Amino acid sequence: MVPTSELDPVGAFFEERFITAYNLFEDDPEAANDIARELLNEPALSNLHRAGMHLLRAHSPEDYVSVLYQLRSDPQHTRLRSLTFRSATTPNVL
Repeated sequence: MVPTSELDPVGAFFEERFITAYNLFEDDPEAANDIARELLNEPALSNLHRAGMHLLRAHSPEDYVSVLYQLRSDPQHTRLRSLTFRSATTPNVL
């Protein structure tokens, strides 16, 4: 991971929140999920941080994949429409 000192101010902010979420995850997963949900709504979030927050959210008690399926059909979420999801019954299909 790129050290925070080499990031621009926006990247440094996201890095700090990203690290906070991961540090909270073991002791307070609900707070970590709240941070992840907040960060995933940020359009300036880097792909690396976005992937990390999706990984964190995958352990959420909420039905996260179902929500993504619903958002995928929403015309405002054009990026999500191109996503395909792995099925538990067909793990090699993406």
